[in-house]
Amino acid sequence: MLAAVDSGIESALAGSRIPEIADLPMSQVRNLIDFLKKLYMVDKFSRHDYRRKWRDELEPELRYFYEHNNALKYHCISSTLMNISLLTVGYLGHNLERLKSAAASLRNEVLDQKEYELNSTEGKIEYIKILKSRVYGILTELSRAMPRTVQNPNQDYCQLPHAA
Repeated sequence: MLAAVDSGIESALAGSRIPEIADLPMSQVRNLIDFLKKLYMVDKFSRHDYRRKWRDELEPELRYFYEHNNALKYHCISSTLMNISLLTVGYLGHNLERLKSAAASLRNEVLDQKEYELNSTEGKIEYIKILKSRVYGILTELSRAMPRTVQNPNQDYCQLPHAA
């Protein structure tokens, strides 16, 4: 599933199919794709202070992995919203209003951190699954029916082909 998400969306989007955001860094698209790949890391600690002690004793690389790849962390939600907002600012495509509408709808549905933290682990997982589905839909919409452009794979920007 993750391989299909990665190859399908990334090749469609980062593969130069969005000329309307030619000057926008592709990092927002990559960040959204990375969000889709994040794992649901669940533990069985009965108290948060036990989890904190365990986390503090992790090797630095493992702690970094845990902190940055856990889809259940609220910062994943806030950074995803920021990346979608940045896309809507730079996007000039033919379906701009649809993108803005989808982004606004998503922002209106996002729980604030206090509301989110009140959910059970299972509730958080279901919530993140829905959020991932919405983000996937937005990225898929961006990748549809757009003419191909030229992109240098060593550069962080999509470039439009120059007229001869």
